[in-house]
Formats: sequence, C-alpha cells, structure tokens
Amino acid sequence: MSAARPFRRAVVTGGAGFLGAHVCRRLLEAGTAVVIVRLFNTYGPGMRPDDGRMVPRFACQALRGHPLTVAGDGRQTRSLCHVDDTVRGMLLFAASDLRGPLNIGNPDEATVLEIARRIIGLARSRSTISYIPRPQDDPMVRRPDITLARCELRFEPRVRWQEGLRETLAWFAEQLDPESVPRLEPSLGEIRGAHATTSGHAVAEP
Repeated sequence: MSAARPFRRAVVTGGAGFLGAHVCRRLLEAGTAVVIVRLFNTYGPGMRPDDGRMVPRFACQALRGHPLTVAGDGRQTRSLCHVDDTVRGMLLFAASDLRGPLNIGNPDEATVLEIARRIIGLARSRSTISYIPRPQDDPMVRRPDITLARCELRFEPRVRWQEGLRETLAWFAEQLDPESVPRLEPSLGEIRGAHATTSGHAVAEP
C-alpha cells in the first residue's frame, strides 16, 4: 500500500459488502437457497473497546474522561440499532419466505455530535468535544430504509437509545482497566452495578 493511497477500512468494508451481495445473487440464480440482509450501525454489549467504530470510541473516551473525537463539524448523521433489535430482525427474516436484499436497522437519525453529547451525558463524564478532520470517504447520511421489513415482517426497533447506550456504557465500564478511568458520577462501580442488576430494556410502544 503506497503512502499516497493509505489503507481505508470503510472502502474495504463497502467493497466486501458489494462483492458479497453480488455472489449471493449469482448463487440465487443457480438455485442455491441464500438470503441477503443489510445491517446498519449495530451497537451494544459485546463490542470490543478497540473496535474503532463511533460508539466504542465515544464510550471509552467518555468513561476515561478524554475528549470525544468528532470528525468534521459533527453534522453527519448516523442511525444506531441495538444488537437485540438487529438479532430479532434477522430471526424474523430467517423465518420468512423473503430472500432480500432486506435492510435491518433503526431509522431514528441523529447527528454524530448529538450522539457524542448523549454519551457524555449518560456517562456523566467531564469529557469535552474535540473536532478532528473528517475523512473524505465518511458518508454524510446513514439512515436505513426499513419499509420492506416493516411491511413484510412487522419489524420495528424497540430499544430506545437512552437504554441502549446506557447498557453499552455499562458493558465498556466492565472491560476497561479501572486505573484508566477517573472518578465519575456515577462511579465506574455504580455503572457496572447498574448493568448487573438490569433485567431488561425499556421498549417503545408498538
């Protein structure tokens, strides 16, 4: 890889998705039973702190009291879908006669800056916002059209962002070295305790 053409994860990921969809279509044409599902910005417990994507990065920065690094002016939008909703949508799809492509995600849209501020607020962190250059391949809008899933599968995301991000913060609090995390209100231990005693999600009314 030359210095003039640095490695970009987003380009590779997008290319892999395009190639995968093309291969699946050819398999369908050959009579092989395959389905195509497109997942959009899934987040939740189980993610790695070093994942590199927006939610893990913001969560770990907030818990450590570090500035949250927002690309550009933060006005680009993202639509986050909790892992529970993603899995439920995939199971509904698998039990249906649909073959796809089918989008599974949450069309509830927020700017990157709004998401950063939500995470700071939920973590009760003293972190600030630090603006960094925006990559050229960073999309301005990421919002799935889930019309097909709604109409054919009656799929609707249920986990509210407040509960989903709170649970995700608790997960990362369990993964981080306590020595790297300053005293927060609530403390790291209290965040972990909240996760351990949580019995379920707050869900939106159908």
